[in-house]
Amino acid sequence: TDYHFLTITLITIFLYVLSRLAVKRQKISLFWQRRFCNYFLLLSFLTCAFSGLVLVMSIEYHWYLAAYRDLLWIHVESGIVMLVLSIIHILWHLRYFFPEKRRSSLGNKPGARIKYRQKYFLVEF
Repeated sequence: TDYHFLTITLITIFLYVLSRLAVKRQKISLFWQRRFCNYFLLLSFLTCAFSGLVLVMSIEYHWYLAAYRDLLWIHVESGIVMLVLSIIHILWHLRYFFPEKRRSSLGNKPGARIKYRQKYFLVEF
């Protein structure tokens, strides 16, 4: 079975950037964009976790699954989506882990925060 790592990664990033542009153009609110991304992350996690659990149980208890390869494919593909969305999610919350570094790098200059947000479009909040 072929896995589509690059294709799925690019599509996921493209959809994320599209949603950020919708927020920037005020088509949707930041709240709804984040909620959508979080629900999509949850859905990809549940798909990956459930399929992984079934795969492990089929190996452990010697169950015959006619759809073993299909389930493995779903597990890997949803894991790719989960990986990309998890990285984006972590980037959203970097300021929680490194609050002092971010504040000191901005300084007290007027407009420094805006320039920082424009420079790092994917992690602006």
